[in-house]
Amino acid sequence: PAGRRLGDFRAGEFQVEVQLGFTHRTQGAFYLTFENPGNRALHWNGAKAEFVTTLAKPDDPRLGVALYLEPSYTRFAKGSGERQSVLSFETKLLLERRFAERLTWVGNVTLEQEFERADRKWNPELEAELSTGFAYRVAGRLSIGGEGRWTHAFAGFPNIVEPGKGALCAGPTTDYGGGG
Repeated sequence: PAGRRLGDFRAGEFQVEVQLGFTHRTQGAFYLTFENPGNRALHWNGAKAEFVTTLAKPDDPRLGVALYLEPSYTRFAKGSGERQSVLSFETKLLLERRFAERLTWVGNVTLEQEFERADRKWNPELEAELSTGFAYRVAGRLSIGGEGRWTHAFAGFPNIVEPGKGALCAGPTTDYGGGG
């Protein structure tokens, strides 16, 4: 679309999702993703599935632990929007600890292995992420808190590990929980 090469462009991403609870501890979802690059028609961009299983519920004073798996395929690169096949497999360790009734801590450890197809070859990359946050319920369904996230990409992994790009982000959070 116009302006993409200059870094100024508009695009929309849409997902159709079907969720299913397999057991009281395991759930899954299947997504079809679509992209609308600028003023063009809607294009199919790929598919992904996610599976979450709870190993321990976050009941006071226990630590909640869950495992998350997400295989996916996309047809367009995230940053540039250029046509490029990407296979990825994301895994997460999800941790949650509730203190009393109002304070909750969460922490996530994420590893995502990606393979981007460009110039007739597959280019691997591993992205690692650590995130943590606290939330305090101030009234009824309203919580406020803070979150921090460190992300780093390792180009060439697992073949050759090259220093990649990284980011450290932190900021406030708010949450208003719905009913039920």
